[in-house]
Amino acid sequence: MLMNKPVIGWIEFIATLETSSIKSMHQPTDHFQGIPAFVQAVECGSFSVASRRMGLSPSSVGKAVARLEQRLGVQLFQRTTRRLSLTDEGADFYESCLRAVSELDRATGRARDSRRQPAGRVRIALPSLYGRVRVMPVLIASSQSHPELDLDVLFSSRAVDLIEEGFDLAVRIGRLDSSATHVARRLGEQALMLSASPAYLRQHGTPATLDELAQHTCIARLREGRHEAWQFREGAMGSSRLPQNARFRFSDFDAVKEAALAGLGLAQLPAWFISDALRAGRLRPVLPEWQPPPLPIHVLWARTTRMSARMRVVIDALADGCG
Repeated sequence: MLMNKPVIGWIEFIATLETSSIKSMHQPTDHFQGIPAFVQAVECGSFSVASRRMGLSPSSVGKAVARLEQRLGVQLFQRTTRRLSLTDEGADFYESCLRAVSELDRATGRARDSRRQPAGRVRIALPSLYGRVRVMPVLIASSQSHPELDLDVLFSSRAVDLIEEGFDLAVRIGRLDSSATHVARRLGEQALMLSASPAYLRQHGTPATLDELAQHTCIARLREGRHEAWQFREGAMGSSRLPQNARFRFSDFDAVKEAALAGLGLAQLPAWFISDALRAGRLRPVLPEWQPPPLPIHVLWARTTRMSARMRVVIDALADGCG
């Protein structure tokens, strides 16, 4: 069976290369010779139909494919008087040609888009807190710099399906599963920090061990009706149960932060979220040696998505502004 995957627009391009010469080298581009005839024959099912589409004689197409086979050292077609069928090597070579052409198309698109101002809509899914605090200022600045750039932004704690839900980009916090369907660019990392206000630590003392946390007032975050356990590095025995009997529990990160700043107790929050308070001395780290390893932050897009100018400008802005 012959493949039936149309390739649009690239055959004429390669055919032009095939009949041209590289001026700096004064020799033909031999590595392209025969490929347009081969792919057209696969898609048309015969040399005669392929020749009409290419404006050549059937014998020219047949000879071009024969020379390609000779150069490759493999038989690409099984030929009979009635039909053409691909050999296993021919099918593999056809798939390789399609992948190569896909890369050519992306390269051509990148070159073309580099001359254009980014315009159109980008749909992006963001983690709620990180998206609001760290990403939104970057997106606002990008939209101001590029007046024709439009944005749809979803804030959600769930991991959206880029392809099924029609998103161009998504920002994810955490280690990524190896996937052939997505491309990722690292933006930074998220470290969790246990902290308290200087006033609280003066009044209640600074815990020196994890066991001493049970003697302190804790501020926990509620999620779906249950408080989230604090996270500590591997080897912290019993730490998965902390905090125990938290006095204060809030479903909003801002509320947890404000309570800690007010001196109500200890809280564990993303370091980037309290970085200003840490630099100003309004919060102080507690047991930093027991905090868990930081989690990577990435922006993702589907591998099949053509990289447009509008997507590239958003990705570059995130990499520069969120790192």
